Amino acid sequence: MLYYNFDGYGGFCCRFGFIEHDNGKKTRRNRILLDFIKDRNLLRKAIRTNNFSLLNITNMADMKKIMFEKIMDSGEDDGLQYEVNLINYTFRSGKYETDKYNGICEDGDSKAVRYINHDNGGKVFKMKAGKFIRHLIMETSFGKTLPESVIIYLQECFTQDWQAFSLSSQPKENRLFVDDNFSDIYDSGECDGDFYSCMTDKGYHYFYSDSVDASAAYLKNEDGKIIARCVIFNKVYEEGTNKIWRLAERQYSTNQDDVLKRALVNALIIGGYIDGYKQVGYDCHHSRSFVDIYGNSLEDKKFYIDCDLGTEDTLSYQDSFKWYDMEAGKAYNYEVSGYDYELDTTDGSIDGYEENDDESYDEFH
Repeated sequence: MLYYNFDGYGGFCCRFGFIEHDNGKKTRRNRILLDFIKDRNLLRKAIRTNNFSLLNITNMADMKKIMFEKIMDSGEDDGLQYEVNLINYTFRSGKYETDKYNGICEDGDSKAVRYINHDNGGKVFKMKAGKFIRHLIMETSFGKTLPESVIIYLQECFTQDWQAFSLSSQPKENRLFVDDNFSDIYDSGECDGDFYSCMTDKGYHYFYSDSVDASAAYLKNEDGKIIARCVIFNKVYEEGTNKIWRLAERQYSTNQDDVLKRALVNALIIGGYIDGYKQVGYDCHHSRSFVDIYGNSLEDKKFYIDCDLGTEDTLSYQDSFKWYDMEAGKAYNYEVSGYDYELDTTDGSIDGYEENDDESYDEFH
């Protein structure tokens, strides 16, 4: 009997194959998910209960959501008496509880969770978010069955989510902008620190105003410097349906700070600007790794956008909508049959021509 639904070897490679990075290093896609579904105890329980749903989780976004749902359900089933309300989660604990502040620290510490410890006279304490969520996970019978790599992954996810949530709950120092100011978000002089973007200061940002329907989204700090930015595609069509999405592309931030990226995404969600976004921390090798604003994976959906791009028009490197059908005027986030060009190039245009390039072809070869 087949317990795993990989859709053949090709499907397995698509889900768990190796990715080669620019430095030549190879990493396995969704390694933590693979560790989880390979767990022998999980397989035995699936066979015993005839429930194989956990063996067939297909992506990290669904894994995160399902794991936290199972942990919350397990806390209920285990009869843990105290309620812990954090972000949009309701956990159970045998000794910890949240008060009216729902974990937000009065002193403004966004990296810690405020809680009541009933094993210590009902006094109020605070604990680092990652450490606190680990305690909650390990109190449940389900949490105790999880591999260490999965627990660490959930700690990291919660820590980033909590810090972004906590920051957004405090008096606002960072301001959100959504407009067509693509020039500033690609200008190092307008940004705070290094955003590690190969398109910075290249002048290729005209692509977003000239060739596609997009908006610039960014956070500015109290000094007026941009600390996080992304591009929103305002009309993203879902293949096979009439649904149109507003999807935020990969985020960039000061020194690649994921907390700032999440703060940007949270602000866009709260402001009602987007329906989904590229998962925080994912790189250019993940063209389909979008989630909706509730955290549900969109990897099984195929998307495309309208794109009017000539061979010598300005092109900014594309992470997701990179398979371009020029005749149809559409760019896809999957390898569609009959596409003409791939837009994941740093050359500034499809044919590599740059406006300021006055040297002849022969001088390069």
